[in-house]
Amino acid sequence: MEETKQTLERAQAAPDSQREQILKGITGDKLTGDMLTATVWGYFASLQSQGLIAASQAQMVDAPALSYGLFHAQVKPNKLYGLVNRGVTFQGLNMDIGHLRHVRWVKDDDPKSQINKDPNLAQNGKTAAQNRWIAYNRMRGQYASAMEHAAPEAFWVDKTKCSHTDENGRIQNPTLNPCAEAISAVKAIAIAQSEGQKIYTINKANAQTALAKLPIGGEVGSEIRNAGKEVTVHEKSINKHGWKGFGYIVIDPETGAGAYLIEGGGNGCVIFAIIFAIVVATIILAVFAPLLITIFSAIAAVTGIFTAAAISVILSGLALWISAEKKSQ
Repeated sequence: MEETKQTLERAQAAPDSQREQILKGITGDKLTGDMLTATVWGYFASLQSQGLIAASQAQMVDAPALSYGLFHAQVKPNKLYGLVNRGVTFQGLNMDIGHLRHVRWVKDDDPKSQINKDPNLAQNGKTAAQNRWIAYNRMRGQYASAMEHAAPEAFWVDKTKCSHTDENGRIQNPTLNPCAEAISAVKAIAIAQSEGQKIYTINKANAQTALAKLPIGGEVGSEIRNAGKEVTVHEKSINKHGWKGFGYIVIDPETGAGAYLIEGGGNGCVIFAIIFAIVVATIILAVFAPLLITIFSAIAAVTGIFTAAAISVILSGLALWISAEKKSQ
């Protein structure tokens, strides 16, 4: 990633006649691939650093084990009469951490130790040490889910160029367009709660009555009804930040481990789509800057940035197609 950045900086500072040679070998695939990879690396780095702090405070051992995940661009084929592919539409960016594993245990399980003497920790037939371990797993799972929206936002959204609410509740840059935002399971549930929705927590004790009242059908409803574990879900779909769907959490109450899931579809994550299009098109603009920047500026002046960004998508697709054609020859 650093090498790519330095190459682009050299190309930007070089005369037009030298840029093509400097950028030789850098394709749209490589450029966007580096940025997408850096985002998911940032996710795991943040998770591990927070784990060191949390484990120290909770008197736990928390060792990261084999984990993996994806961070990719979502595209939708544009079909003519459902048969002919006329290109793709970029819908946004999606992070999917499919496997997150840690080796964790309590440092002190002696029931006589001060840390295990809280009577509230031993009211469900388990030892205080067991309940501390379960609570720690829950807490770390919630943080991991939150980072699935926070890491992409931190990497891809420049908050100096859009309006947002800061950590103190104050609106920054109120005259600008709202910042793009991502969705995770915990964020979806928080949004639903702020809208006044009911939040259901379904477990073995209330499953028989709660499931009958659950107003959710389809694949999500079926998965929740068949989970057999503790499920937290909001009562109806949310429509926020260009995304519509449900966020729900399935927890094993015996361990505190679980799955933090979202289900739905993008219906206009347009700011993320524009960011991605411009990034992919950077290589073309760098090489053919005199002509393409003039065209891009003219279109933006007449029709606005959205149409100009759409041209970037087309140019990006053209660059990737040319690159693929060269590789196949």
